Amino acid sequence: VSIKKENLTAFKNELNDYINKHFADKFVNYMVVEEFLDSPITIQEAKELNLLEPCGLGNKKPLFAIKGSAFMVNRLSGEHIAFKTDYLDMLYFNF
Repeated sequence: VSIKKENLTAFKNELNDYINKHFADKFVNYMVVEEFLDSPITIQEAKELNLLEPCGLGNKKPLFAIKGSAFMVNRLSGEHIAFKTDYLDMLYFNF
């Protein structure tokens, strides 16, 4: 899909209206997170998260949120990105 920049807002509004009209009951407007991260995770804490495995339908993976005002995202080769905040560096492969 190609959209001219001046039509982007109208497209977004029309798309949101359509989704709300036809699929409103299919979407959840909130997320439940285990913890908001405002400091670095230690290597030991990351290893301890592996103790929660195996995760699946009856044992969901914990979900964490990051609060921050400055995020840097860089696209790497292929479908990979690097994501950085003041206290957390991540790589996301095959997004």
